[in-house]
Amino acid sequence: MDHTNLVEHRHFIIMDGHHRHFCAGELGLSRVPCILLSYGDPNLDVTYWANPEPVAIDDIIEAGLSGNLMSFKTTRHKLKVTLPGCVIDLDDLR
Repeated sequence: MDHTNLVEHRHFIIMDGHHRHFCAGELGLSRVPCILLSYGDPNLDVTYWANPEPVAIDDIIEAGLSGNLMSFKTTRHKLKVTLPGCVIDLDDLR
């Protein structure tokens, strides 16, 4: 994965990048680079970290909308394609 947050495009739920989002807040950044993506994208595989079974996407969306997030390293989002590079000066994100 690139060092860019993946965000679900309809509900704006962080798919990947929770730690980067937290650190951005600690640094006082008002913006965080992200790529909007659909759970229906054929280039995205979502499994559990503990086993390769697919995850119920509705459970992820419900957790994100409720704020009752899943435990650390519950889901794994893997893209079959390489994300574009992202180079932005930190001052531009404040």
